[in-house]
Amino acid sequence: MSGQPVRAAALPHLYAAATRDLTAADFFGYQNSASFVSGDKVDTVAHDHYARALILKSCGSSDPQLRTNVSLNARHFPGFKYITFTIGVSDSDYPNTQATFTATADGQTVFRATLHHGRIAQRVTLALGQTGVFNLYAVETQGVCANVVVGEPTVTVARPSVPLPAPARSPRSLTRDDFYGYQNDASFLNHDSTVEVGGDRYDRAIDLHSCGSSDPQLRSNVSLHTGRVRGYRSITFNLGISDTENPGTQATFAVATDGRTVYKTALTQNRIAKPVSFAIGKTGVFNFYAVETKGVCAHVIVGNPTAQP
Repeated sequence: MSGQPVRAAALPHLYAAATRDLTAADFFGYQNSASFVSGDKVDTVAHDHYARALILKSCGSSDPQLRTNVSLNARHFPGFKYITFTIGVSDSDYPNTQATFTATADGQTVFRATLHHGRIAQRVTLALGQTGVFNLYAVETQGVCANVVVGEPTVTVARPSVPLPAPARSPRSLTRDDFYGYQNDASFLNHDSTVEVGGDRYDRAIDLHSCGSSDPQLRSNVSLHTGRVRGYRSITFNLGISDTENPGTQATFAVATDGRTVYKTALTQNRIAKPVSFAIGKTGVFNFYAVETKGVCAHVIVGNPTAQP
């Protein structure tokens, strides 16, 4: 059988299953830092964990001989109709990293997307049809290098669908584990370390400790993947500067949804906290960050963050 095409009769077990997880051995032509990993070695994307994934590490070259890519022979999966996977930039990459992911079928481009660090992974479903070989490749377009994660590639008989979540019925207090990507002195305070803003005490709060840098790689920030709050309609919290700061301390607080700034406000120490609410809608990732604008440093407090039904 060596060198011969794999025929349906040689793989009768494939027809019995509705899905089949793809593994390292199913792909070929791993080129220029392309690899297949599983378990603890898999990078996360917007805090989503994957049991197995292709990692396409690219450092900028679009030369077909140098770009990072891997291939799949679609004829090895008779009876299946689709290949599905997620794609995104690894959380381990620098903020603002971007990359372009492309899929070709027998040399023809069938899918292309620009990926951004910090965004929720995209679900991709491609029809196998009469395709012989799929080629998947990535090119870093902004940053030093980009690790594109192709999460949990699977072949299926039916087109995958995502069920809608049941509506939530009561508010849920968000905790340390609901947020991720704590960066540059961002932390979560709980009952052991209460904090006050304008004389009001909070026993749950994000503390964004900023000392002035607006550089995305240096500013104090934290993120929330809305997959943690599926079924909820909005996020609420109270916002202000800690009462422990020097009088006159000022800071700017901002919120980005999927990389787009949707809220920005100036804060001053010794003022009552501002109530803030954001509709979740179709947002994938909320990013909260603070920049100190007057004073030595500022502790911006995001008090009692809560998911609302």
